[in-house]
Amino acid sequence: LSDTFRLKFKPYYTDEDTEILQGSASQGGIVIKRKRDIERYGMITQLDSHLSWATASLGYWTESSDMIIRQQNYDPVTFTFKGYGMYMKSDDNGVVHSPFLKLAGSIGQFDWQAGLKYFHYTDPSSQGYVASAPDYKLTAASDLFREEKTYDEILPTLGVAYGLTDNLELNASYGRNQIRPYAYVPLVNIYNQNRAVFQGAGITLDDMFSGYDMEISDNFEVGGRFRFDRFEVVPTFFYSRHQNLLTTVYDPRVNLNYYQNVGDATGYGMEIEASFFINEHLNFFLNPTYAVLAYDDDLTFQGVVRDTKDKQVIDTPEWTLKSGLIYTRGDFELIPMVRYMGSRYGDAEHNEKIDDYVVADLKMGYTFNHLCFVDKLKLSLELTNLFDHEYVSVINAMDDSRAGNTSYYVGAPFTAMMTASFAF
Repeated sequence: LSDTFRLKFKPYYTDEDTEILQGSASQGGIVIKRKRDIERYGMITQLDSHLSWATASLGYWTESSDMIIRQQNYDPVTFTFKGYGMYMKSDDNGVVHSPFLKLAGSIGQFDWQAGLKYFHYTDPSSQGYVASAPDYKLTAASDLFREEKTYDEILPTLGVAYGLTDNLELNASYGRNQIRPYAYVPLVNIYNQNRAVFQGAGITLDDMFSGYDMEISDNFEVGGRFRFDRFEVVPTFFYSRHQNLLTTVYDPRVNLNYYQNVGDATGYGMEIEASFFINEHLNFFLNPTYAVLAYDDDLTFQGVVRDTKDKQVIDTPEWTLKSGLIYTRGDFELIPMVRYMGSRYGDAEHNEKIDDYVVADLKMGYTFNHLCFVDKLKLSLELTNLFDHEYVSVINAMDDSRAGNTSYYVGAPFTAMMTASFAF
């Protein structure tokens, strides 16, 4: 607009049409085809202004999303259609409105930034359907109706940094974050699978969703940056408070367990990014992290108080580490590295311990400059898990799972991937 003001528009559009096949022991054994049809479009508008005392950004993010999720059941032998496990359709689009303001400035060696964002999300009402043999015609069910719900939160941020010397900088920051409700499908599934029980207790699907809320976290960090001729160290200490974590609760009215946003947790720890400059072509890096994330109180499952207070949340190692070398010569780059993940637990009471593991990776790349059709062409080869080590990668469980109720997935074997990137 001028030397002082600059207006930016960032429209976007995404369309997801996914089919996932999985087996189930229900109904004597079936194949479930889960379909996700999600369309999102939105716009980020931002006005930047360079003032004499600060840089200011005033913006607005809006998004509209349409989502249809359904499950179809099939015979595992003949693949004959056997009805719907779930069929939910939103009555309108989900809409996000989020205005924000950011300010940043410097006074001598002192840098600062502050921000404020308002997040508002309208979760549309939706209707669930049932279908009976032999024609499996879809019929709307009143107990599968879910009312519209809105979520909103004010999200402030603040950060400061001060350069004591050319080699030493200290910094601190605070930020509030949110995660809007998720894991809708598991809640709908448990209602559908036990619908008669819930109906007998007078509980509708909307009653269950009334316990869903946004997860809120307040995050604090204090750190520094130490620069010297031969090395650089960036230590960071962090502390966080988490509210409304998605947690499994026991409902004595139906003798079943399902998800609700009721858990609180506290986290703290330290991470270090260290680089050692061996010579002009070779750097060594070492990045260890120590993190604690534990529930504030004991949790209950099926009416029994479970010993979870001050215990590490599922799938959260206390120690992780990444280390390796970066070798560059001209346009060639070579990065051998190792990744370490400490032991974790697959249940909240720490009865199922998952061993730690170490894997080695290798990345290499070469950049071709000033070609006839592009300015730069970079070819890269990434080799992960070089020695084909077997380890547990994903722990599929909610934060308070019982022992024996967790699924474990093996990590990726030796994998090679080649990529090409262009710069015009």
